[in-house]
Amino acid sequence: MFFPGYFVAILWMVKLTEIIFDQDFSSYSIYPRTISGLAGIFFTPFLHANLDHLISNSIPLFLLGCALFYFYRSLAYHIYFWVYLLSGIGNWIIARESYHIGASGMVYGFASF
Repeated sequence: MFFPGYFVAILWMVKLTEIIFDQDFSSYSIYPRTISGLAGIFFTPFLHANLDHLISNSIPLFLLGCALFYFYRSLAYHIYFWVYLLSGIGNWIIARESYHIGASGMVYGFASF
């Protein structure tokens, strides 16, 4: 539970930082097929539109992450890394031309695994 909990806690810290300091980090999101949108591959899972969006990603991300570490302990870190990376790359390659944020790609990646 440690790693998935830690990851979800980071999502919440980023959102709370946005709220407390009245910031909007959406400029770090994925914008498909642009050089500036490439950075979003790494930042997008940590960015959420609002608290509802964050809650909707946090619960399944935590539960599926715990299941991943419980059932596939030896592969868990590798799967976490590849799902994190490939969900962003896939989004950058095939998504429609719009800004994309959130960890939904990771949730679907874990569920698919």
